[in-house]
This record gives sequence, C-alpha cells and structure tokens, in this order.
Amino acid sequence: MQQNSATFMSNPWHTPNSITNLPWTELKFDLMGLQNLRWILGFHSSMSNLFPTRQAHFEASDIAWLAAGTHSDGNHAQNSHEFHPMYMQLYNDTRNAGKLERKALIQKIEFLVYDLVCDIPMSLCTTH
Repeated sequence: MQQNSATFMSNPWHTPNSITNLPWTELKFDLMGLQNLRWILGFHSSMSNLFPTRQAHFEASDIAWLAAGTHSDGNHAQNSHEFHPMYMQLYNDTRNAGKLERKALIQKIEFLVYDLVCDIPMSLCTTH
C-alpha cells in the first residue's frame, strides 16, 4: 500500500494519522522510509519538548540510520542512460509537492556529511 506523499512532504518527520507502517525490511532511504523510521522509533511523547527542541538531531540520526551501509551495498553501478533507483524513489515521493522538499532533504544530508567530516579529525586529534 503506497502512502500519500503529500501528507508529509513539507516535513517528513510529521506524523499524519494515515501513516502506513512499513516493516523494518522495507524501509528505504527516501521520505517514506524516514517517516516510518521516526514512527517506529517514536517521538518520545513522555518528554514533550524533546523532539521539537532536538528535531535536527533526530532528523540526522534518521538519515544516518537509513544511509548506514550504503557505501558497501554493491548498488553503485548504473546505466549511463538511467537515474539511480534511489533518486527515482525520492523524485517520485516529492513529485506532487515539488522540488523544494527534495532540496530540503538533500540539504539535511549535506549538513550531516559536513558535521561528520568535521567530527572525524576532531575525534582523532588530527587536522583537516
């Protein structure tokens, strides 16, 4: 059952009443996967201000959760005349809502990469 992407495009971490709960094995690196992961892991409702005050941290951890292992999954060879399936899934998820949602997610991914690039040398006591 495909979920209506328009219900969460402006914020994939928004939890609509009509969420489709996907099994762990079906979570993918796309907007629906992010929304379902946050739904599974929860919004920590017992701590009412935790999610809103630390939303960027939750978003980064959700992105990292779904991206883990991508560098070694063997799914990098792509026909030069086709888009990668990951791109197509993200494009299809945001087709109705537009390019802004894709850009917002890509920016969150870029910021997470920048944070990690900065953290590696600092944690190893090295320089860039």
